[in-house]
Amino acid sequence: MLGRASHEIPFRDLRTLLDAMDASAYDFLFMGGDGLLLGSSFRRSSFSELVELGIHAVVIGDYPVSRPLVREGLTAEPWLLRPLNLPPGAPGEGSRLFSAEGSRLALGVVLVNSDRPFDDPFQQVELWLRALPPEFPAILILMGSSIPLKQAVFWKLGQLSRPVHVLGLGLGVGTSDTGIFSGRAWVGDIGEVCREGGVGGCKPEVWWALERERQVREAVPADGALTADAISLELDEQGRPRSLKRLRHRLEIW
Repeated sequence: MLGRASHEIPFRDLRTLLDAMDASAYDFLFMGGDGLLLGSSFRRSSFSELVELGIHAVVIGDYPVSRPLVREGLTAEPWLLRPLNLPPGAPGEGSRLFSAEGSRLALGVVLVNSDRPFDDPFQQVELWLRALPPEFPAILILMGSSIPLKQAVFWKLGQLSRPVHVLGLGLGVGTSDTGIFSGRAWVGDIGEVCREGGVGGCKPEVWWALERERQVREAVPADGALTADAISLELDEQGRPRSLKRLRHRLEIW
């Protein structure tokens, strides 16, 4: 799984990255999309471009859901997932089952902290797990910036009979606490996909003009090397983690 794609990252960068990391070698490829879907360059046609890249699911938190274009996408695109515990009436789904060449996987998304209303994450996760077919290994994406809250959810899930692997997104910085504990994979935060030297995905001077001086101008992506934090999780036939690796790609492309 790739980290959170930053604002304004061009699709050509994502295509180059996936080619470099041999994305086709993975049964399932997921990506965090908060920044990407909030970027000014994201258009309706961008949904089909993401599908063409070979990404099986893009997960987002609560902020992109307020964008009308994203709400349309959540209704029309089953691979675009938002948190399970958004308030009633939120468009789209918070989980999906995946099958490919004998591999099976259940992916769910939950929000752990936000300054906007959201439902209890523990209750929603328990409801999700009860409805899952037993033959599907479960991976839960925890969206939010609070590592302690993510740790608390991971601990709570350890009391269940069904193992659930937990990957965090939302902090934008890869954490060093990656590991396998009692047969369950844990990552506090995967990190980010971005261009080096940027601020919020933009050139620093452009970000300053937009955010601090409130100028009306086009966002321009940063032009440093492309870096991508990622996690590779391999499961055995019983859904137990065989390996968990933290990856970091850096490409000098201009």
